[in-house]
Amino acid sequence: MHPAADSLAEAMRAAQHAANNLMLGVQGNLELLRGGAEGDERALLRIRRAEASLAALRALIAGMAGLFAPPSRIVQPPRQAVESLLPLLAALGRGHPAPTVTGDAPEQEVARPAFDLALLQAAIPVLAGGPLQLVLTPQGVVVGRVCIPYAPPAAPRPPPPAGV
Repeated sequence: MHPAADSLAEAMRAAQHAANNLMLGVQGNLELLRGGAEGDERALLRIRRAEASLAALRALIAGMAGLFAPPSRIVQPPRQAVESLLPLLAALGRGHPAPTVTGDAPEQEVARPAFDLALLQAAIPVLAGGPLQLVLTPQGVVVGRVCIPYAPPAAPRPPPPAGV
């Protein structure tokens, strides 16, 4: 990777670690509050809402952190890769309905984070105009009129220098 990309990846790992520690503190406090709120339905409802918000924040941060992960090719259901980006896509949608995912694709190799970045790049212009629908196919996910392959072919390696 490029030194600047390495620095960004390191900063994101540190930020994710700090955010996880903060969220653990909030979760612990919510659990303490839950213990003292038995029988108080309004308080329990507020605690459940706070827990749901915390889970959404955790998913958003995980999706963002994944963009800075070292390149890898992971065998997984493509839906899992796409759904890991939904919190970030919803945030980018700024008030539009949440993105929807239809279709299906068999478990296969997914190039991460290259796939994630390509999907975001294709989705951002669509999100500017309204709701986003992602359609899973065996070849890739369709975003608008573009099909993003799950694992584009790896770039060919240059031949070794002559005489080596």
